[in-house]
Amino acid sequence: MRAAAPHCIALSLDDGPPNMTAHDLTTTEGRILPAWLAEQVVARGNRSERMEAIELLYGIAALSGNPPVQAIQQELGIPHRTASDWTKKARAEGRLAGMSFIVGRQADG
Repeated sequence: MRAAAPHCIALSLDDGPPNMTAHDLTTTEGRILPAWLAEQVVARGNRSERMEAIELLYGIAALSGNPPVQAIQQELGIPHRTASDWTKKARAEGRLAGMSFIVGRQADG
């Protein structure tokens, strides 16, 4: 399930090809976002892009049975506290409605 999730999640980006998979975004083994996009998301002033990336990363991690905040932290190269704060802000904006991650109770077990 964890390996298959990025191949099964279809995305439609404003400036990309239609119906691409999360895996299609990958430029480096094990990454979801290309390094250049991760740098752009972390840059100051990119609030809407940041929240979109948090929504995407959280959803992919939760569906694949990985801790979402940890996945955001690793993917964007930010401290855990920052990843947690951005996740809380995305949830407050309603971007993570219906998405949750419960430790020890994953979709595959």
